[in-house]
Amino acid sequence: MGFFDKILRPNADVEVTFIDHATGEVIGVTKMAPEQLPVTFEVATNFTLGTQEWQVGTAVPMTSSEFSRTKKLSLRLHKIEYLNPQDIHSTLPTISDNLPETDEAALFSAFELTIFEDDWRQNEFLSSAARPLVAQEAAAIRRVWTEFGKVSNDGFQSFKQLHVRKTIGEPGLALDFARLQAVLGAAHPGSLAFHDQPGFVRNGFAFQTAAATYYGLLADGTTVTHLCLDGVGEDALAEVQAVNQAFDLIFVVWYHAQVIAPEPEMQ
Repeated sequence: MGFFDKILRPNADVEVTFIDHATGEVIGVTKMAPEQLPVTFEVATNFTLGTQEWQVGTAVPMTSSEFSRTKKLSLRLHKIEYLNPQDIHSTLPTISDNLPETDEAALFSAFELTIFEDDWRQNEFLSSAARPLVAQEAAAIRRVWTEFGKVSNDGFQSFKQLHVRKTIGEPGLALDFARLQAVLGAAHPGSLAFHDQPGFVRNGFAFQTAAATYYGLLADGTTVTHLCLDGVGEDALAEVQAVNQAFDLIFVVWYHAQVIAPEPEMQ
């Protein structure tokens, strides 16, 4: 005797047909009283059949008033699969512990750079004085690589755990925006936004050079407090070093826990 045989109610009003949406196969048919069913299937509805949980994808008809009249209800179900937390991996070994606020208005309008929240401050400039804190964060990231990194058969890198950067705190930069643009030859700044978030990053800016796309935050419209790169390529190294030299900064690629310091001046 199967599950649907057990709950079959000959005197019930509505004949309910359960269909596996993925295969189109009928899982079973039973009769249920209208009060055992939702008033409407326009909201998310789950059923547990035996030991398997299902979510209703489509229902015909949709409302109790309709299927109470027709005495028939067809439900197409999606099987709910739960992931084992032990099987969930991150694509990044580290993320920043905070995000800037957003605003309805953009600070600049030349173009819009949209990044994922997890990419915030992944490649950033910091004061040279931050080296001891960078070393602490870098040690934790290297531990993630060593103890929790995994490479799949197709070469995809993932991490069972990640390190949230809290020690480093805010960058605390105070760079002249106009001078920075001059160093990089960057004009026509644009706005900054996050994927799947409305509006723009408050006081955010972005600009493009021949080698890279930069973004960050401004204070009072003139002072750069955060400066980052959206991705790092070899072509950008000369520009990174130019910024390091001009403002006595270091550049950190947090994914690899790599620090690029200013090159020593030739005597």
